[in-house]
Amino acid sequence: MFNQTIDSNATQRKTMTGTMTIALIAATSLTAMLQTARAGDLNPPVGPIAPTMKNLNDVSPRQVLRNDFDTLTPIVIDTPGSYYLGENIMALPGQNGIEITASNVTLDLNGFGVFGNLEVVSPTGILVSSAQADIEIKNGSVKNFAESGVDANLASYSRVEGIRSDSNGVSGIIVGAGGTVNDCTAANNGSYGIRASVDGTVSDCAVRSNGQSGIRAFNGTVVNRCSSRANTEHGILIAKGAVVTECAAYGNGMNGIETGDGATVSQCSTRSNTESGIRAGNGSLITNCSSVQNGLHGIYANNGSVIAQCVARLNGDNGINAFDANTVIGCSAQSNGGSGVEVDDGCTVANSTFANNNYVGLQADSALAVSNSTAFQNTTGFYVLESGGNFTGCMAYDNSYAGIINSYGGVISSSTAYGNDSSEVYAPATEIHMSYPAP
Repeated sequence: MFNQTIDSNATQRKTMTGTMTIALIAATSLTAMLQTARAGDLNPPVGPIAPTMKNLNDVSPRQVLRNDFDTLTPIVIDTPGSYYLGENIMALPGQNGIEITASNVTLDLNGFGVFGNLEVVSPTGILVSSAQADIEIKNGSVKNFAESGVDANLASYSRVEGIRSDSNGVSGIIVGAGGTVNDCTAANNGSYGIRASVDGTVSDCAVRSNGQSGIRAFNGTVVNRCSSRANTEHGILIAKGAVVTECAAYGNGMNGIETGDGATVSQCSTRSNTESGIRAGNGSLITNCSSVQNGLHGIYANNGSVIAQCVARLNGDNGINAFDANTVIGCSAQSNGGSGVEVDDGCTVANSTFANNNYVGLQADSALAVSNSTAFQNTTGFYVLESGGNFTGCMAYDNSYAGIINSYGGVISSSTAYGNDSSEVYAPATEIHMSYPAP
């Protein structure tokens, strides 16, 4: 019993000793940590304490532009950089709103506007006044200037985006070579709504009620997804080699879309223009377009052009009017005031339909090659005025005068004519292999 008590006391002493040792180690570690945390220079350096955060210019190095009514100094950007408006800018009498004389400038209107005063002749809203490059102007309004709203004609590779240019004396927006105009509107300007120099791009823009053409674009420019209406002259006027896609032109005083030579017009819609819906230069390509209710022709194409998969109806004169060596494929011409399609010499027409036109379904001067096409309910279905009409797989029916008139020579094969009021076929000196009337 006595020995057991001694052993128990010894065990308790060992346990207490171990516990105290652990506590001592923990206290020593905590003291070391506190001493480390307190370490450092307790005497701060002389002078004011410098901020540790970046200022606004470091985060976004842009400069704000405001009116200077105290000294009446016009705003001139003469250093590359990024600038933004802090308020609406009011142009001084006889001065431009903002003038840019440097390259590599971004001007963000920041939702504000640059406003002129026509009574005191403020010339241009935003002017790039010398040959610069890489100018961007965006996000705001420019209006009421005696000349143009935005004039970057002397700048190359400029970009104008999200600008509303209204009621200026000359043009709404002008860009120079390689310039881009995107997501802009231009209305009620004295000359062009948007004017783009060579190799430019105009996209997703809306123009209306301008004194000349809505969009004027020069050689090699691309115009896409734009609308142009109620302009005094053309809706869209482009030069050689330019491209117009997915655009609408309606209610313009001359042609809806007019092009120079070698242009492409695709997936466009024209309606209710005073002259023709589309007028294209030599060697142009017109595809997947519709042209409706225009005062003259739906589509008017010069020599060597291709017109494919287009619809022309309810136009005042011909649905499609094409000159020499043109090709018309897969088109529909209906209910036009003149002929459905009228072509000159050496043209090819295929897989097309001509219906309910006031004069001839398809009319040609000479050397026409037409295949797999149908003409019905016109005055005359097919009419070759001179010589050399060649018909393959065609059908002419229910026309109020004749089905096919081929004035002299050529071949008519695998074709059908029936139900025409005066004659099914009139074709002197023509080789005929056809069925008429249909059984």
